[in-house]
Amino acid sequence: MPHSIRTNWLTVLLAGCALAMGGPAQAKTCDARCLRASMDQYLNALIKHDASKLPLAKNIKFTENGQVLKLTEGLWKGATSLGAFREYFVDASTGNALFLGVLDESGAPAILAARLKVADGKISEIETIVARKGSHPLFTPELMTAADPLFAATVPEESRVPRARMIEIANLYLDGLEQNSSADIPATPDCERYENGTKTTFRTPASGNCAKSADAINYIKAVKDRRYFIVDEVTGVVACTIVFDIPGGDAMTSPASGSEAQLQTTLRKPRMLLLTELFKIEGGNIARIQAVMHNLPHGGPSGWEK
Repeated sequence: MPHSIRTNWLTVLLAGCALAMGGPAQAKTCDARCLRASMDQYLNALIKHDASKLPLAKNIKFTENGQVLKLTEGLWKGATSLGAFREYFVDASTGNALFLGVLDESGAPAILAARLKVADGKISEIETIVARKGSHPLFTPELMTAADPLFAATVPEESRVPRARMIEIANLYLDGLEQNSSADIPATPDCERYENGTKTTFRTPASGNCAKSADAINYIKAVKDRRYFIVDEVTGVVACTIVFDIPGGDAMTSPASGSEAQLQTTLRKPRMLLLTELFKIEGGNIARIQAVMHNLPHGGPSGWEK
């Protein structure tokens, strides 16, 4: 073999080895600290209404409440300050960061769930759900005064669950909502669920904990577009964005009166419900659920369908 050909072949081989071993040819990754910093950078830019210094990928995609927008539209026009309720979640294996918090928008409170995907040092995806007054009948940002310490707490090593099983547990909950049954949902007896700041568990004798309440929810016919982007075995946190398909027409399964009856009637109207859902899992059971959500017209998209 001529020397020049042999040299070129060796160069190609070494480059391939470097790529396989994570050498210089590998794409730049963003660790947990980097993801948290990226989210803070985004939030600071948001309240300053200035995206010019953000490290954005050329093909950046931005959505707010299922609509594809230009980056400085929507909440970008009115956000002025962040409130005390702030929660951060990151997953370096997927390159995603999630922020849940309350902020001020043109003098009114809003609840924000913001997901960033960082690839090769650039923000390539921004997905936001912004709950405002009127987004959903349940909207109590005034109750969101401080981050829930349970989500940040480390799960004892003997109570941790493998990544794949964590996603399976979250899916069992969502399947239970589709099937109007709590039978297969693993949850602690005191598991609570919060939606836009409102506690929806233990509201009535029929509702019970986060699993039991599925028995009373007969109007969610499908949970679509399930996308799990953060799974943390150490804290037991799973985060996903989903869409509830609610075609309408279902009667209440248990008696209710007054404001509760009015709420249950409203919840059974045709719509799609876009949610960012956060699960806390300990010892193979769901211990807490937190959701930020916004109603869309029935058939409305999440903006990220495959």
